[in-house]
Amino acid sequence: MTTIEKYRKIVSELIRRSFPVLKSKKIKVIEYNFFHGYAFYLPVINVIGINKKCSAFSDKEKKGLLVHELCHAEQSNNVGFLKNILWFISYWIFSRKIKKKTEIEADKLVIKKGYAKNLFVSTKKFESEFEKMRYGFSLKQIKSYAKKIGKWP
Repeated sequence: MTTIEKYRKIVSELIRRSFPVLKSKKIKVIEYNFFHGYAFYLPVINVIGINKKCSAFSDKEKKGLLVHELCHAEQSNNVGFLKNILWFISYWIFSRKIKKKTEIEADKLVIKKGYAKNLFVSTKKFESEFEKMRYGFSLKQIKSYAKKIGKWP
């Protein structure tokens, strides 16, 4: 099984278990090595990109990345085409504040869906390479929020 096939299998399982609104969507998964981040989601065209270096990650770390990106897909699904285009332009071009808010909302949704540990390990991996989380929850914030809402095992 190729790496992409493994990612697609994880995505399909996550959608089946935790993302009923995405069941009718065709989410594409691609690998890339053109920028340093670990993963991204492109709204409207429903693409999750995973950096090639993530193929060496543990299954928990991969799941943490993918569930976070699927939370972006769910958020995108809930706002519609025009808002997605406007959000994408403002997110990537104009505002760090919007990036931070969007990433934190996705992290909260990951935790609410019961994947706090996966988010924790993927964030830990990110912080080990990049020193700190720039936009989403830090390790301490993940644990604190998950405990607050009763989702920390």
